[in-house]
Amino acid sequence: MPYAELGGTLRTSMGNHSQRWLAERTFVSPVSVCDWFFGRTRPAPWRLGILASLLRLDPDRLACLAGYDDDPSVMDKLMAAYGAFTPSPEEGDE
Repeated sequence: MPYAELGGTLRTSMGNHSQRWLAERTFVSPVSVCDWFFGRTRPAPWRLGILASLLRLDPDRLACLAGYDDDPSVMDKLMAAYGAFTPSPEEGDE
């Protein structure tokens, strides 16, 4: 799978949260989240920014794992979403 390492990173960062929880917060279906987890597809750059914020991951690392790190315009979208999305304190505790 082309994005297996990305999927593994996302899976292990979920804690007690469900795929449905992540899908609701990234505006996709649980099937899309499953595809990310198994490395079949990768999230759009702006979704990676939200994922980095939600799961408290390094956005640059996620971009690299998703193969977006060589495109400055894509990185701008990722970082804009990361900066704009600040989870509430309870986001990590649900």
